[in-house]
Amino acid sequence: LLMYWADNVRMSLTEMGVAMSIGMVTMAVGTLPFGSLSDKWGRKPLILLGGALMAAGLAAMVLATETWHVYILVAVSDFGAAMSNPSVGAMLGDVMRQEERGRVMGAYQTVQGIGNIIGFSALGILYEYVSHETPILVCATALALATAIIALFVKETHAGKDDSGRAAAPASQP
Repeated sequence: LLMYWADNVRMSLTEMGVAMSIGMVTMAVGTLPFGSLSDKWGRKPLILLGGALMAAGLAAMVLATETWHVYILVAVSDFGAAMSNPSVGAMLGDVMRQEERGRVMGAYQTVQGIGNIIGFSALGILYEYVSHETPILVCATALALATAIIALFVKETHAGKDDSGRAAAPASQP
């Protein structure tokens, strides 16, 4: 995104720093409340809405022509991240045994880091050799696809909630 903003939107280094700061402030302010809402409403609704916002905000970035467009789209995308990120971690925690949480979360962070290394390198190659828009659209598509997979194949993990985030009906007694 930084290369795109510099090359296509002609943002200064200061403007890019402001854009990144807007994103970080949005995530810092939104993550805790959305984590609490994840415990109240369930994990899946926030993951789906957050994933949709991230994908839409990122895809729209290729249409940005002004700095203020970037600021708005960064806020939208990172608002989606603030919505979904706590729920993803909580969902992972919901499905593992307590004595394995440290190891599993360590493995999760390691795989995520390796993915970032490989992904940023691949996206840089796409930026250089295909087009400036391609890596942005690839990432937006990957986010949309991951969100669709969660919508179709992942069940709500928060106890007492169904897939819509509503309280599940009590189990019938024999």
